[in-house]
Amino acid sequence: MNIILCAGEALNCIDQPLQKAVQSEFEAAFDLFEQARKASLVDHQVQTEISGSQMEYPLLFIHAQGMLMHLQSEISMASHMIELPKVILNAKTND
Repeated sequence: MNIILCAGEALNCIDQPLQKAVQSEFEAAFDLFEQARKASLVDHQVQTEISGSQMEYPLLFIHAQGMLMHLQSEISMASHMIELPKVILNAKTND
């Protein structure tokens, strides 16, 4: 259950840096993104500890793993999307 809670919190945090990037507040965007990324690392550590144990995996754990994979995908996409407004602004100023 801890993985689900932490993943949900980190997913909520992903939207904030994207909003800051759209507003051209890149430093704030990177700071918020780093917070979300660090929250996902905690999830991954918990998941790894549980995976190494000798127990049967309940449905809730499988759901938690799905959320963790979704979170990793969101973090990957957000890392690229945060850069886009910056690249666009640089391209416009160079024209």
